[in-house]
Amino acid sequence: MREPVEHRMRLPPGTPLAPLTDLCAGVTAGLAEHLHEVQAIDATGEAGTVRLLHAAVDADGVPLTVESVVSTGDDVHCRLFPTTGAGRPLAVEIDLSGAVTGRVERYGPHARVTLPGPVGPVFLPAAAVPGWLFALLRLGPRPQPAVPGIRLATVDGLPARTRLDWAAGVVTEPGGDVDLTATGRLDLIDADGAGLWLVSPLPPDLREDGVPADAEALRPFRPADLWDHLVLLLA
Repeated sequence: MREPVEHRMRLPPGTPLAPLTDLCAGVTAGLAEHLHEVQAIDATGEAGTVRLLHAAVDADGVPLTVESVVSTGDDVHCRLFPTTGAGRPLAVEIDLSGAVTGRVERYGPHARVTLPGPVGPVFLPAAAVPGWLFALLRLGPRPQPAVPGIRLATVDGLPARTRLDWAAGVVTEPGGDVDLTATGRLDLIDADGAGLWLVSPLPPDLREDGVPADAEALRPFRPADLWDHLVLLLA
């Protein structure tokens, strides 16, 4: 499959709209009847409508992103499209540190993942790496904090913290040099039932008496936002 596809399926009778975990499990099971390697990425609900995001692989081995919308009925409207990011040849390196360590190297449509231990590098299509990383980090739908906004906290050393330091460049010609175009960091804390958080240095205007010197800023971060970042970098 190379173009977006619209698909409808029906949930088992009585599948509730809430809680989100039950509904997400029902849609995941339904998708698994048609696709391979289905994993839930995110789930949000508001005003009687639930939106779900899944990663999957079709029968031809093409990595897919699946967006699903469920309203008050049993019908699920799904939009399936290939997991692709930038349409230009990119070279990307991501160094993982913290709860998970390793390195991801992407050159054009191919990627290599290297993790500590005796197992050698894992070679994947670049488009499969976002889903592979989600599984490696054990990420999936997370609740949104009840009160939005920035939290100030000392979080260094938390076991659920993972940093993804990345550098991206453009391949000027096949087999040629790479022109570095951007670098960045995604610093994440997966608090599971308390949500996913993006960590950043504390802005100077928030430093005041009583705030620990090593405090950092935590912002709510949806798994779908992380998925978008990874797809743009790696797929």
